[in-house]
Parts: sequence; structure tokens; C-alpha cells
Amino acid sequence: MTGSPWMTLQETAAYLRMHVRTIQKKALEYDRSNGKSGLKNMQPSGPDGKRLVHIDDANRWMDKQPPSRGIRRFSVAS
Repeated sequence: MTGSPWMTLQETAAYLRMHVRTIQKKALEYDRSNGKSGLKNMQPSGPDGKRLVHIDDANRWMDKQPPSRGIRRFSVAS
């Protein structure tokens, strides 16, 4: 993992020691439940718009805490 707090779903699965399909299902659950359950994630627009998970959100999910509220800003270092 790089110095960024953002992880792809594959990196999140490795970090949490879970199967990537489990992470994909929980990310989709978050989207379908309007953010009430599941693993909080975001998908930046653009040609390489891969779903990303913030490390703090992954830790909250593992601790069985509800998803955080608000929007995290995703910035690309120049």
C-alpha cells in the first residue's frame, strides 16, 4: 500500500484479510442501503474510476460501527 489512505477493493480485501468478493458485496450493500449499512466506499469519476475505500472506513466496518457520515475528499497529488 502507498502512503495514501485510499485503497482499492482488492487492497481493502488484503488489508482486512478477507476475500475480495466479500468486500465487493459489502460495498454494493452500502450503495443500495443509502449508506445505512455495508462498507463505505466512493467511486471517482473518470476513465479509471475504481471504487476506493478509506482506511478509517475499513477499520470502522471491521469494528462493527455504522458507516461515517459526510463526504471524504479524494485528491490526487500533483
